[in-house]
Amino acid sequence: MKKVTVIMPCLNVVQYFKECIDSVVNQTIFKDLEVLIVDAGSTDGTQELALFYAAKNSNIRVINSEKRSYGYQVNLGIKEASSKYVAILETDDFIREDMYEVLYDAAEEKHVDYVKANYDRFFVLSNKQKLFKKMRFPSKQLDYNCVMDVTKRTDISIYDYYVWKGIYHREFLINNKIYFNESPGAAYQDIGFGQILHSHAKRALYLPDSLYRYRVGREQSSVNSGKGIIYNRNEFERLLHLQDEYELFMPGVYEAMLSAFIGEFGQLDAPTAASDHNILDCAHWIVNHVEEAIRSGIISEEMICQDLGEDKLLQFRRIQKDIPGEMEKHVRMKREQRRQWTELSYIEEPIYIFGAGNYGMNALRLLDSCGVQITGFLDNGADENKQIAGYDVILPTNRIVGENARVIIANKFHAEEIRKQLVDMGVDEANILEYKN
Repeated sequence: MKKVTVIMPCLNVVQYFKECIDSVVNQTIFKDLEVLIVDAGSTDGTQELALFYAAKNSNIRVINSEKRSYGYQVNLGIKEASSKYVAILETDDFIREDMYEVLYDAAEEKHVDYVKANYDRFFVLSNKQKLFKKMRFPSKQLDYNCVMDVTKRTDISIYDYYVWKGIYHREFLINNKIYFNESPGAAYQDIGFGQILHSHAKRALYLPDSLYRYRVGREQSSVNSGKGIIYNRNEFERLLHLQDEYELFMPGVYEAMLSAFIGEFGQLDAPTAASDHNILDCAHWIVNHVEEAIRSGIISEEMICQDLGEDKLLQFRRIQKDIPGEMEKHVRMKREQRRQWTELSYIEEPIYIFGAGNYGMNALRLLDSCGVQITGFLDNGADENKQIAGYDVILPTNRIVGENARVIIANKFHAEEIRKQLVDMGVDEANILEYKN
């Protein structure tokens, strides 16, 4: 028996597939892996490439899916798997060379239902460089390297929704009927899977290592259009129908519903969203169900503030008062911000981002998406020869920056101090901008 079955659902991903499958073939325990590529009728060469790898490796098999459904494809893989553990690898991503060895060894040592690790997000810039950002579990209450019962953990319900970060004991999934929703396409089916998983897992393990590399941006247009709100409603409506059958932890489900809705609302960038009856209907459905959960005592405003933050509760209350109005206002604000940043693409003077941390990387991604080419990063703690995605990180000096340069401050806590530093260096204050996350 192989140690881990890697399930790779795919559909027309030839542009990314080689990098993904190579990261599997190069795994330190590749010979102990079973690889199931579940293709849903690709027509761009993905299937031919998958068959090429299968012909060269006896532990790789290509399975044809009769449905174009991410959930159906993964479920098919779980049923076909012959290993003790199963993993899900999305075929536009890639993984660290020892990911499955690290996870398998931890699962065997601790005898867990599942084990997950951290991951890096990455975004491919216009200069073809990858911009990586390390992601850690946001809950401060998470104990890494400790086996936990997560069946009543709201923080796990809210924040642990990515299925590809770990491996799962196959028998545990099958015995508890933990499967994906088989709705069409790739439509957030991991939401339902995660909530059912957490309601049953009494032995869960989280590792601090970053093992997975998650591509950001490929599906962004559908998220910005408001489809994410529709997908969320569909997944959570299904969970409400299944709550008794699976004995779901409903406080976690409702707080996850609220968190996901606020997240999707923040992604909206389409002017038509506020007049789209389907999107509005789904938004009203979510808001009404969250409010009913608060009124009935399943969750409370105090719980929301504790688990999600007071700002999320206040945002929910604002949206609740006028959903289409808040949508229009949000989209208008986002578009105006993007217009202002895009104007920088027309200037010839040097453009620097001041701050080489997470804020700086977020600013780089935004500017790059607006067609703005930066000169480099400024940072008071710059190390020699440091780069971010091909851009030099340098110490700010009068000689390097100059008074006509545009400088974008990307620092959450010290923006005013940096502004004063730049003015003292001779930078025209009108040329100093501030990025806010």
